[in-house]
Amino acid sequence: MDKRILVILFAGGLIGAACAWKLTRNYPPQPRAEDLIFKQPAPRIPPLYNQESKMVRFDSYLSRHDIFVVFYNGDKGVDNSEMMQFLKQRKDAFDRKGAKVFGISGALPQQNIGTTEVVEKDGQRINKRNKFPYPLLTDLGYAVHQNWGRYDLETNQPQPGLIFVDRAGNVDFKNSKPKPVENPQQFIRDYLGEAP
Repeated sequence: MDKRILVILFAGGLIGAACAWKLTRNYPPQPRAEDLIFKQPAPRIPPLYNQESKMVRFDSYLSRHDIFVVFYNGDKGVDNSEMMQFLKQRKDAFDRKGAKVFGISGALPQQNIGTTEVVEKDGQRINKRNKFPYPLLTDLGYAVHQNWGRYDLETNQPQPGLIFVDRAGNVDFKNSKPKPVENPQQFIRDYLGEAP
């Protein structure tokens, strides 16, 4: 028999064995593209009004601080947001870390001013306004909510969530939108170094 034929038969057998091995091998499932999480620069936020009707330029804080962006239900008010109250209680710890917190909702600036409580001073009842310690930004039309993936287009409703922006100005992305932190209170405790 010709040597060339033997080489061709041997090569064919080798290729067939390699194909059979490759087809019968169990591979771990590959992540789907929509399940991948990756870092990307935070989406731009245009200047927005805060609770004192002053323009806040969010972009000026990027790459200078760790930033916690909290999307909350403005219809219920900041005083009824469990997450915003959780953050308010830790203001001093955030200040020590040099981190910034921004609340964003569709509420108007005058709705974000804070609650009023009646205080007695020198025998007189005085209305005292509780100022919230973080900027509460007004996103009329929910353009920022949509850009940050916190608006459900099917129900036309804003979605709450906490998104962490690192000091480099990057955010975890999933499905081409910033990914909210899964367990916000635990994430904050870990960030601040609180004991469990």
